[in-house]
Amino acid sequence: ASPSGVAKVFDLNLADKLSAAAARAGSEWFERRNKSATRGTNVHEKGLEELASGNVPSLADVEEDERGFAQGVIAWWADTKPEPIASEFVVYSATHGYAGRVDLLALIDGKRTIVDLKTGYIGISAHGQLAGYELAAEESGYGPIEAKGLLKVTDEGTYMPLIEGLIAPESFASAVAFYREAKQYGRAVDAQ
Repeated sequence: ASPSGVAKVFDLNLADKLSAAAARAGSEWFERRNKSATRGTNVHEKGLEELASGNVPSLADVEEDERGFAQGVIAWWADTKPEPIASEFVVYSATHGYAGRVDLLALIDGKRTIVDLKTGYIGISAHGQLAGYELAAEESGYGPIEAKGLLKVTDEGTYMPLIEGLIAPESFASAVAFYREAKQYGRAVDAQ
């Protein structure tokens, strides 16, 4: 009995049940994440990349559950009329030691703008990603970059106006340096 007089009973199967439930939840999360990543890739290739190449995307080539997102890209393109400079290109920062693939660099309202297409949740990491792209694009010879934004499209065929990137390239560079330094300190602490 516990000090309060209430008997504590431990279910020996509880640990196994919790472990199985956590594994299922983790598996479901990874499955949703992977499906979202595949959807994003397909919408990039069959929507944004086609438009940037001067082609009209065929929605017949788009999976049913991706069609609305592709329609959102097409609607944004028709309304915004970006002038593509490059699409789906790799940028690299030798200074900071990272690389990334930029979805679109285009003239939008007369400004050289990096656009990153998003079909799911937009968190702070998406803003960091844009800042990293800006820094590496300039270092890779695609600069100067005058604006950057996240293009959020929905499964209903709509889009949000470009969401301006909130993080400055210098802040991204500082975060990368801090992360690498912290990783080294973590190793030193683990070795103690």
